[in-house]
Amino acid sequence: MHRKRGKDRDEAGWDLLEMVATNEAFHWAGLIHLNRRILGKKNEDVEVQIAVREIVSALFKVRKGGTAEACLLFPIFTAGCDARERGQREVIIERLSSIEESGMTQVHKARTLIEKVWETGRPWETLVSGEFFG
Repeated sequence: MHRKRGKDRDEAGWDLLEMVATNEAFHWAGLIHLNRRILGKKNEDVEVQIAVREIVSALFKVRKGGTAEACLLFPIFTAGCDARERGQREVIIERLSSIEESGMTQVHKARTLIEKVWETGRPWETLVSGEFFG
């Protein structure tokens, strides 16, 4: 019985950490959109790159394959489209692949679009076509 209580506490600790990390990831994703879409900043802008780094950092506080991970598609996609560093890109692809394994078919489309952004250097909005909807 004592072991179960410890495990429950560990689980509750992880749940709290993941909730905070998810909140942080959405916060930073919102700032990326504000900076890029409203303020017209380029993806190499220091504020945009700080936000990308913070989202990637938040991913390390969320268990792979856990329920919280599937909630992070929006911030992962947002950070992925503006990630410039190889290590960040690797983390993003790894996490998208993990979410994709859960059966979320739209994740494959998001990953494909991010990879097109990286290949072309163009904003994702200019690359969207019918293949990415539905």
